[in-house]
Amino acid sequence: MATLSAPVIFQNMVSPDEAVPCRLVFVMALDQPKAQIEMLQEIAGILQNPDVINSLMSANDFEEVRATLSKDPA
Repeated sequence: MATLSAPVIFQNMVSPDEAVPCRLVFVMALDQPKAQIEMLQEIAGILQNPDVINSLMSANDFEEVRATLSKDPA
């Protein structure tokens, strides 16, 4: 995972005229080609919680990231 100091702008896939700023990036190192879909679904589910996004963006080290991602969803 990486946080960007300046957002990268993407276009919304459904509404291409809508700009979507991205500052949180996940890097996936998977050894099974079909594992990508499952991992993307898991990441998308986690990122539905704005508190999780805020915690990840403000994390200072790996332990804080791991603690945020290992919390049980409320």
